Amino acid sequence: MKHPVSVGPLRLVLLAFATAAVVAAPFAGGALEYTFPEVIPTLVAPPFAVMMAFVLALDMLMSWIFTQGRELTERRRLRRIIGLEAIMLGVLVAAWAPFFSAIGTR
Repeated sequence: MKHPVSVGPLRLVLLAFATAAVVAAPFAGGALEYTFPEVIPTLVAPPFAVMMAFVLALDMLMSWIFTQGRELTERRRLRRIIGLEAIMLGVLVAAWAPFFSAIGTR
């Protein structure tokens, strides 16, 4: 039986923020709103999603760098983390692709 990957608290928060960006994707778009609750999906969520994509990619790169010269168990753990973050990055890009592709057509 495989044990769950120990990702650590900071990566867990990163994955939670990326999940929040994925959840916000269907609500993005439409007319711009400048009042508090409506400003989040229209003006805050799109740049936040881009930031999450870059941070996930950077953490994947740093995890790959940290695999060099480590013990086998640590390398396996980091590779699982890279895989988990790659899946999250793919979901994030897929969720936001329609929004960003529609920007050029408006």
